[in-house]
Amino acid sequence: MSLIEAPSSYTPKGEILQVTSEMNSDEFSEMKVKYGKMGHFSASLTPSLMGLYGSPLKVFEQMRSGDWGDLSAIPAVRFGSLMESWVGDKASQIMDLDVFKCPYYLGSRLHGTWLTCSKDFHVATHKERWAMECKTTSSFGVKRQLGSHLSSDTSLAYEAQCQHQMLVDELDGVFNAVLILGDRTHVSNAVRYLEDGIPPDEIMQDIPHEIRVFIVKRDNKAISEIRDYLTKCREMFVSGGSPPADPSKYLSTFLKDKDRNGLFVEADERTENKIERIFKLKKDSKDLAEEAKYIENDLMKELGEASGYTFQGQRRFEVKRIEANRFDSTRFKKDHPSLAEEYNKVTQSNQVKIYDRAKDEN
Repeated sequence: MSLIEAPSSYTPKGEILQVTSEMNSDEFSEMKVKYGKMGHFSASLTPSLMGLYGSPLKVFEQMRSGDWGDLSAIPAVRFGSLMESWVGDKASQIMDLDVFKCPYYLGSRLHGTWLTCSKDFHVATHKERWAMECKTTSSFGVKRQLGSHLSSDTSLAYEAQCQHQMLVDELDGVFNAVLILGDRTHVSNAVRYLEDGIPPDEIMQDIPHEIRVFIVKRDNKAISEIRDYLTKCREMFVSGGSPPADPSKYLSTFLKDKDRNGLFVEADERTENKIERIFKLKKDSKDLAEEAKYIENDLMKELGEASGYTFQGQRRFEVKRIEANRFDSTRFKKDHPSLAEEYNKVTQSNQVKIYDRAKDEN
């Protein structure tokens, strides 16, 4: 099994925006710039927009200006581009799959937003619809996130990009093939050798590396969070505004819903400082909420039978009686236990607990 030509029968589920099979790198970059200026979000932008790395504000600025800098001048970016087909071919042999270069730039329209992607490869020999996304990394931070070969524990940024692709092309999963370099000292020379026509197999003999393939299955909840957040980004982009100030609602759900292996990782000082900061912020937030409730109750006592306060003619505080219909689940379970059991839905999520160091040390 290996890298093959795209079958003539191949039909994507996403809408074909451009045929890319005959484009050179400059033409492909110009196409991405064009769609970026129109406010369409590609899969490669999603990790930065969600705050997994980079700056969402910087992404907005680059999309509007079309000035992404000369990415080809960055050795690591150039190396990854030059090695993409080699990684895809090696990974397809490891997985015993035929894959082919996806010849299209695809889009999916959602609530006026075009979400787009250019898949690296599509899997030909699989009973479901799967793609293959190839990455190359020497980053210590990324390598820390990578789990074992054939697990689902890839980098969160890589997973977000894969889930975005699944959204656009209605995929069941993505094989995320990652070429992991021992360090980046060989990259600049490797780029020069590749551009001189030396075969990748020969070059990689002298570079410490491994290839791991991660199996990223479709996660509908993660996809929903990505879609909702990018829809909000689109609203802000077309109005001339900045990205949503806090993507944490979407990112938090996306991060917490990952399966966890039960192991604990020893934190460094930087990580411990972040944990302590979270603890303090949550404690301060709880204390402030309790203080606000106390003052609120005090103001209502002083109101007597009045409905609120004004200041300089402007309404500032109002108490309203509101009626709402609520389903009495406790009574329903008591009166109709079998029916309640039939409609019971079990959901799973991960809860974050921050431990108080001072309490644990005593």
